Amino acid sequence: MRFSWVNNDEILGRFASFYRDAMDAISASPFYFFDDGYFAQLAAWPAAKLGVCLLDDQWVSAGLFLYGGNTVEYHLAASTGLGKRFSASNLLLHEVGTSAKAEGYSRLYLGGGTDRQPDKPESELW
Repeated sequence: MRFSWVNNDEILGRFASFYRDAMDAISASPFYFFDDGYFAQLAAWPAAKLGVCLLDDQWVSAGLFLYGGNTVEYHLAASTGLGKRFSASNLLLHEVGTSAKAEGYSRLYLGGGTDRQPDKPESELW
């Protein structure tokens, strides 16, 4: 398995369907099915980068990351069944974190947060 950054043209061209297929496979809420316009805007944004993990040149995991200030944010990601079996997302995050640090970023924000209870601030992760 190997990691690679790919051209942002792939965000709309390939990542959108890869991501939607993964959301469909887990029966995700309609909230997570973004339209092509959303992916097109991300593809045009210089702060967005798309990383993929490949096995025999087949995408098995892909993640869309947003860069700004001193932070890299894990925005959208998906893995195939094969990618999950081989924990490809671990390689994805390791490579992104390593490259972000080398580029001078000090934070890799993975998202997550709270259970929306008023007594738990957004900064308190589970």
